Amino acid sequence: MMTDNIDEELYPAIPILVFRLSEQCYALPLNCVHQIVDMVMITRLPDVPPPIQGAINVHGRLTVVIDVRQRIGLPAKAYEAHTPLLLVELAGRPVALAVDSVLGVREVAGADLEVPDSFLPAGLTHRPRFITSVGKSEGDLVLLLDPSQMLLADEEAPLDAALRTEPAV
Repeated sequence: MMTDNIDEELYPAIPILVFRLSEQCYALPLNCVHQIVDMVMITRLPDVPPPIQGAINVHGRLTVVIDVRQRIGLPAKAYEAHTPLLLVELAGRPVALAVDSVLGVREVAGADLEVPDSFLPAGLTHRPRFITSVGKSEGDLVLLLDPSQMLLADEEAPLDAALRTEPAV
């Protein structure tokens, strides 16, 4: 069951980037995504939590790669040459979010967004805090994710330590 609609004045129509993980559609606010690039060779980092896959070099910047499937509790999937990486910035740190496929840019009206109550995407046993709202866009049920929750506070210290010990990528 879902709760009441989100206030339209607080959340007017927003452009979103819709992507797929398994069979479910997810999205990030478009203003959070700087670029989309294809998968490149990832340099593994020691002693980092599993959603953090390692680091890549993007335009001369060391960029952390996070597997969004693993972050939200779905099983890992092997990357392919054209696995998309969504380039975002989290707490001043460049991050590449690995997703299964990108469906494109859409707009979702604030009136079409609802706070999830008991809705669970296929394959998940609990609602992750990353899911901020659920909405319909072009006939698809889309789960809007909070990009600030993709890198957790308790992952910062091991990640920083790994980046200090790892040679430049």
